[in-house]
Amino acid sequence: MFYESHVYPDPGYPVICHSIRMQGDRNFVNAHWHENYELLHVMEGELEGLLDGRKFHARAGETVVINSGVMHYLHAATPVCSYECLIANADLLYQRGMQPDKPVFQEVLADAETADRLHRIVQEHFQRPCLFQMNVLAQIDGLFVHLMRNFRQEHMEEGMAPVAGSHEAVKHAMRYIHAHYAEPLTLDDICRQVGFAKNYFCRVFAEYAGLPPIRYLNHVRCEDARRMLRAEGCTVAEAAQRCGFPNVSHFSQYYRKVNGHSPSVDSKNGSGK
Repeated sequence: MFYESHVYPDPGYPVICHSIRMQGDRNFVNAHWHENYELLHVMEGELEGLLDGRKFHARAGETVVINSGVMHYLHAATPVCSYECLIANADLLYQRGMQPDKPVFQEVLADAETADRLHRIVQEHFQRPCLFQMNVLAQIDGLFVHLMRNFRQEHMEEGMAPVAGSHEAVKHAMRYIHAHYAEPLTLDDICRQVGFAKNYFCRVFAEYAGLPPIRYLNHVRCEDARRMLRAEGCTVAEAAQRCGFPNVSHFSQYYRKVNGHSPSVDSKNGSGK
């Protein structure tokens, strides 16, 4: 995933909540970004990753704030990691009085009140008692008032701003990969799109995305292949071909690296041969 556009079934309630448990072969979230604010309350284990190329580490009880437009890559730092997630629509927050546009908050908070507020919002969302939507929106207002008063960065701290040009180049490369991953892409093809030398670009891309460009490309291919195998009932050979792998053997090798098991495990058609 590169740019994530959130879709809300009810436009009057632009709120997304998740409860995520990372374990075994799903111990990471591919690098992506979005305009909305995302808050993660670590419930169990430890979570780490990259925020616009900056490393972070959060323990149980801490909250990670992913600011608007920040590219983020997440993975579990422990064998099991669970967290609650709130994605709050940025436009709604601005309409309800949060100023200035796109305030920047501290990114890892060891603050019990923030964690408690976030936990109560997620629980209300999932339990859905009477008037839960009204209550969730009111609690989100309170949460962001608390963040604005206590954890807003008056100025972007040293090291928080991406290197000029590099950040957008990585995003452009991700867009290109997602648009053309089914084709026989090479590192030279990707570098030509962004106009950077290979060695420099590989280093910058890995700093922001957590993976070198070709590994990221193969992650994208394997993620879509997993969907094809599970949802569309493709054979292993069909998924390999449609996702841009030169042969089934090459596909199976990368698929096992990414998902921890062979593609035949996810195929409705068994081995697909």
